[in-house]
Amino acid sequence: MMRSAPLWLGGLLAIAAPPAAALIPPPPNQTSVDCNAKIYAVDTIVCENPDLLGMDQAVQRAVADVGPEPAESATYEAHETWFRRRGLCAMIETARECLAAAYSERLAVLTAMRAAPEGKVADITCIPMPWEGGARARITPEWITLSDRSGLIRGVAVPMTTTGWRPMLGIATSSARKLELRTATGLMRCRRMRGPG
Repeated sequence: MMRSAPLWLGGLLAIAAPPAAALIPPPPNQTSVDCNAKIYAVDTIVCENPDLLGMDQAVQRAVADVGPEPAESATYEAHETWFRRRGLCAMIETARECLAAAYSERLAVLTAMRAAPEGKVADITCIPMPWEGGARARITPEWITLSDRSGLIRGVAVPMTTTGWRPMLGIATSSARKLELRTATGLMRCRRMRGPG
């Protein structure tokens, strides 16, 4: 016959032992890969691939060069948020391709943020309009920079990919009069109001 422990012993153990979750500290916030202290599966994938590691290092240099970033919004993803989201690439079969697309997007966004203005500028109106006061689109072959009328950059759209990575702001359609951008919450339909400004 099996004897059970007294009830008071179970209560004592419950008070004395912290919950299992309390024994495991949360992982530290990361904004770059540290190949000497890999934390996540994605870190291993990046560290074992020289091309991805080079892209990670290029992103870190670009982050340092850009300076303060815009506030996170429906059209702009803060670097720390992007870095966490790009970690999801490790969960899919095409992880390397997904990561390459994620790093390419971030490099384009950071380059556009610090680049000298170039490309055609058009005043646009969008539905939904993510901010008040009108918008401008600066269109280059690599990206479309969205800014408010004062020139403050509010987002950078890049071409959509088929790698499993979804840009924060993707170019769905870009024509002479129409611009459709895919955001995290849906489609943003824009119309160009006039030619280059």
